[in-house]
Amino acid sequence: FLVANKLEQSSAQGLLPDQGRWNVSVRPADNSAAEASLSSPWELKEVAMELRVTEAGRERVVELKTLRLVKKN
Repeated sequence: FLVANKLEQSSAQGLLPDQGRWNVSVRPADNSAAEASLSSPWELKEVAMELRVTEAGRERVVELKTLRLVKKN
């Protein structure tokens, strides 16, 4: 997702070999200031990744978010 030339709104998920699962989603960022400039050739996208791993009977959750500025189609 992070090395893709185009980031379209989407999501993907999968399983890890050792009792874990992941989920990645791309969506427009919540930014009302960015929406005000509709004539801009750029848009802000939020990329969120959630990782859930069960270890010793406890589920651990890690969530990472980043923003990407991408050229509109």
